[in-house]
Amino acid sequence: MKKKIFITGISSLLMKNLSKLIDLSKYEIIGLTQDAKALSFKNIRLIEGDILDINQYREYIVGSEFVIHAAAVTHSYNENKYYQINYEATKKIVDLVNKINIKRFIYISSNTASINGGAYAKSKLLAEQYIQSNLPSWSVFRISEIYDGGYNKGIDQLIKNALRSHFALCPIGMEYKFSPIHVIDSVNILHDAIFNLQMKNEIININGNEKYSINEILNYIKNKKNSPLKIIFIKQKTMYFLLRVIKFIPFYIGIIPDQIERLYGYKSYQSENKKIKYNLKQYINSL
Repeated sequence: MKKKIFITGISSLLMKNLSKLIDLSKYEIIGLTQDAKALSFKNIRLIEGDILDINQYREYIVGSEFVIHAAAVTHSYNENKYYQINYEATKKIVDLVNKINIKRFIYISSNTASINGGAYAKSKLLAEQYIQSNLPSWSVFRISEIYDGGYNKGIDQLIKNALRSHFALCPIGMEYKFSPIHVIDSVNILHDAIFNLQMKNEIININGNEKYSINEILNYIKNKKNSPLKIIFIKQKTMYFLLRVIKFIPFYIGIIPDQIERLYGYKSYQSENKKIKYNLKQYINSL
């Protein structure tokens, strides 16, 4: 008989790719999403529902071998949404999992999880702490910046904008660098940790082996591609002034206030992983 896995946030880049690696001869996957019609999965059952309303999907969690909780808000002008979805919804799922004795709970977090990295980072840290305090068997995976995921976001957006523009804005003064990881590496490591190593009661960082500042990425593009890219540096004080300004602008201007705090906040990092096959410079060279 197949073991059941319940996945929240199955529409996310990470979960869509992880689902392709799961052995469907051994596992039945039920995935929660806000819009099932927008997705196409083979042999995976999709449940449409609101992560905040646990009554919409409670019955599908019951009987699961384990739960992979990946649903999250990552960019929002409304900071309360971070706490409602990333923290409060997580608490509800954890309480249910505890009540019905699910064997394992896997939480997809962020390497930015911290108190001082903005509302998103804090909401992820609070969720981690609640999980650790209330479940006997858990795993927390802190994922760093993913690239080559087919989306024009994050590191991908930074690189592609620099490649097609003659200038690039470069915030400076960050204490912590990025440790980007290729989407294939991130999914392979995650799959191995969950299904082969069966790691539990640990916080595991999944990140690339190299660290980069924004300036280092832009300079690599400029030198390697022989690009006429002009790098315009923006000091930390200017970035925080921008943060205060855009909190009062009721429309999107290319950055959300919380992203600035996250940019300058803490980022966790795990030492070199020999299983990683890709690196950021190879990716830039391929574009």
